[in-house]
Amino acid sequence: MTETVHIQISLERRPVTLHYPGADGVQFHDAVLVLSNPTGEAARDVGLHLRVLQGDAPLLDGPVDLSALGCQTEIAAGEALRLSVFRTLQHHVRGFGSKVNMFGYKAVLNWTFRVEASLSADQGEHRSGAWKVEWHPSAGDPALVEVDIAPA
Repeated sequence: MTETVHIQISLERRPVTLHYPGADGVQFHDAVLVLSNPTGEAARDVGLHLRVLQGDAPLLDGPVDLSALGCQTEIAAGEALRLSVFRTLQHHVRGFGSKVNMFGYKAVLNWTFRVEASLSADQGEHRSGAWKVEWHPSAGDPALVEVDIAPA
C-alpha cells in the first residue's frame, strides 16, 4: 500500500553571511522556504510555484526550476528542502538582481514582499502558504540585516 505524501510548507529565518565586493562578511537574516516531508515515503517530482509581490507588483510568478537552484525535485522521507528567498529573487528577477549587484544587499532594506508558494508532488497533493517578508537594519546593530516574517 502506498502512503500518501503530505508535504508541509513553511517560511523561516536563517542567519547567513553574505560576501559582496567591499562588504565581505555581512551578517544577514534570510527568509528560507522549507518544504518538509514528514512521511515514510519519498515525494517525487515536486514542483514549486512561487509568487512574490512587492506592493501590488508581481516580481516573480511562475514555476521555479529547483534543479537550476541546485535543489533536487525529490524530498526523501523525513527530509526537508530549503530554498533561500533572497537568492531565488536574485536569480530569477532581473531588476532585483541588478539592483543588488549595483547597490549590494542593502537594496532590499525596507522593501516589503508577499511570498506565496504552492507545490504539487507526484501523488497529486497540493499545499500552499503565504507570508509577508520585510528585510530591515537591526535596531541593536545597524550592520546586521534582519528579516520579519508573518503570515499574510
